[in-house]
Amino acid sequence: KVVKASPETAQDLFLSENDFVYQFKRLRLLDGQPFLIEEGFVPIKILPELKEEILQGSLFNYLEDAQNKAVTRSYLTITVSPSSAEDQEALQ
Repeated sequence: KVVKASPETAQDLFLSENDFVYQFKRLRLLDGQPFLIEEGFVPIKILPELKEEILQGSLFNYLEDAQNKAVTRSYLTITVSPSSAEDQEALQ
């Protein structure tokens, strides 16, 4: 979904307060089993048309191979929070 970047996200991604990002969640697997839920943000100005099938693979590979955009840095923040019922179902 498209959302306005929070102040923290805008700072992390070098965006202005009025920029928008794609916010997405992906279920990550370990040895074929649900392991964690990743939440990510991609600036719309970097990838104007983010489609779900792109998120099925490596976003970095897509940017480099299909868009000829070099990924020079990324930011990772690991947080732990109580899971929602939807998250619990996805992790079964």
